[in-house]
Amino acid sequence: MRNKTFKELIENNRIYQNFTDKLDIPQAYYSLPVKTVCQKMDLNSDLIFALLSSYDDASDFPMVELTCFSIAEILNYLKLTHSFYLKKKLPEIEQSIKHLSNSQYELYKQLQVLCIIFSNYRKKLEEHIYYEENTLIPYIEGLLNVTIENTFRSDIYDALKVFSTEAFIHNHHEMETELQKLRKAILNYSNPGKPPMALSILMLQINHFDIELGKHAIIEDYVLIPKVVELEDSLFNKISGKSILNSKNKKCVNIKH
Repeated sequence: MRNKTFKELIENNRIYQNFTDKLDIPQAYYSLPVKTVCQKMDLNSDLIFALLSSYDDASDFPMVELTCFSIAEILNYLKLTHSFYLKKKLPEIEQSIKHLSNSQYELYKQLQVLCIIFSNYRKKLEEHIYYEENTLIPYIEGLLNVTIENTFRSDIYDALKVFSTEAFIHNHHEMETELQKLRKAILNYSNPGKPPMALSILMLQINHFDIELGKHAIIEDYVLIPKVVELEDSLFNKISGKSILNSKNKKCVNIKH
């Protein structure tokens, strides 16, 4: 993979297009080796290759490799995915559903139900992302600033006492369940035999987005959150001599997808 170009990766599997779009890689760079692109865009090539390998179905998810990177590096990547979902993927899927509704009149009633399902799903996903952007991420960045400045603020201490890792994990599982319902609804409303082109495109979008969300959730649940909990525990021990790693939170971190 290290010697391949993004163009070659995308031609082999269209799912890599999500990755290049997420990083906003210029089309002019697609024919360059991935490592060269990383140098031109000032990207950590080791992190990029680890993330790219997560899209390779023939390999195991690069959990060990990703845990070697800092919280800040993982956090920056996850913030990019949030922007990608909100500004590109969700609007694209919604547009495909609308196009399908306007062109497949025999499925109009069923597609109206699908529109409602997707609308509710999009609302929940956006609320979840905004929660992370407005609450979780600033909280984590506050912890990182504390370690850099070697000072401790009372608001961080209060946040350490009330933040719920369990609630965060539970919200992720809810999102995954909602997407599964959406995919099932699409399958239920498709005609037997060869589906219309628009429906095939929509299914491909849903499948790719499902894969994206699954990788995003794994990185958050099993790479980022364990690192944050370790940082929380370290900071909490410094000020109180106590551990916030109770058995309940440990159990959450070890939940299997």
